[in-house]
Amino acid sequence: MNRSEMSEKLFSKIHTLAALLVFAVATSATSAEPRDGDVESNMGNETIRPHRFAVRPNTTNESADADVESDGPIQRQTIRRQPEPVAAPTILHEYRPEPVRPQPAVVHVTDSNFDLELRGYSGIVLIDFYSKMCGPCMKTSPIVERWADEFRGEVKVVKIDCDKAPKLVERFGVTNLPCLVLLNNGREVNRTTGEPRPDLLRRWVLAQR
Repeated sequence: MNRSEMSEKLFSKIHTLAALLVFAVATSATSAEPRDGDVESNMGNETIRPHRFAVRPNTTNESADADVESDGPIQRQTIRRQPEPVAAPTILHEYRPEPVRPQPAVVHVTDSNFDLELRGYSGIVLIDFYSKMCGPCMKTSPIVERWADEFRGEVKVVKIDCDKAPKLVERFGVTNLPCLVLLNNGREVNRTTGEPRPDLLRRWVLAQR
């Protein structure tokens, strides 16, 4: 083998060895590339890594809490809502109707209110003319009041003090006391003087039926 042939073989081996070395360096560089999410920088013997953090939002209604997690100490910030004002309760007053007061059994009238009480009245009316200075009148008064309770709703009982109603005394021609006058539909139908019998009004009422 001459020198030229030996030189060509040597050059071919060196070229092959150089190609293998380049391929090995390229493969090492590819495997050393950083992965997604990791960034590393080698400066001497130190490695610098970025901090990782995660934000966790709050989902509660009463407060808004933000938690921050990192490699360092945890910091928490809380924001609380102010309570809403509560309206004052409405107090409802219970409706209570006023009780119906019964009409008095005996009606006391004078010259001023006689027509107001009896004008247009179409029922039976018993008028008791009396005086506080008359002894028989004081004995007749309890009998008349008892009749008023007994015939309530059927007979309207009216008492007239003659000392306070001189016009009515003259109008009805009263001369003796006590004097009882029975009216029916505004017209006089019976009259008596002196202390009456307990059943007098009953007999008068039955006669009007």
